[in-house]
Amino acid sequence: MGFNNLGIDTNLIEQLTELNISDPTPIQEVVIPSILSHRSILATSQTGSGKTLAYLLPIVQQLAKDHRQGRIDALILVPTRELAQQVGEVCSMLCRKTELNHAVIYGGAPYQQQKRALSAKPTIVVATPGRLIDLAAQKVIDLSGLTYFVLDEVDQMVDLGFKDSIIMLSHYRSDNGITCCFSATVPEEIVEVVT
Repeated sequence: MGFNNLGIDTNLIEQLTELNISDPTPIQEVVIPSILSHRSILATSQTGSGKTLAYLLPIVQQLAKDHRQGRIDALILVPTRELAQQVGEVCSMLCRKTELNHAVIYGGAPYQQQKRALSAKPTIVVATPGRLIDLAAQKVIDLSGLTYFVLDEVDQMVDLGFKDSIIMLSHYRSDNGITCCFSATVPEEIVEVVT
């Protein structure tokens, strides 16, 4: 099964071809159609399974068609600065031929630099919970009405003590928004976070 059979547009498939990616992974075969059908998901996934493309491909495709200019429509929470940077790089590549822009927010980077990125009105924000909550408390970022709320490696975020922060941030999802949750394991407290 190719990406076109999953509903991914030609322009995104061309960008995947530039990266020598031609066949979807098992998690992409399951997740992409679910997100394109606007269904929330809870998926177990290991590092290297292709989960970043599994959620970014359909989200970028949908937002390129009907995003709300000047609003954040997708929030992707990750546990570490390194993962935020990796996801940001993939997002940058996929958004290259669209009008979408994104911001990457994580602790340890200068606040002013990240505030400037947010002032550019990104459609997609990739962030670690701690820095994101700091900026929200400073009223630098408006997360209300999110269409997509993605939790990548949520088990690690819970282990790092961000469970309450994730639950608080989930309230910014719009009534018809969806949650996409990826975790290596699915203990009881993970289910509590996403329901």
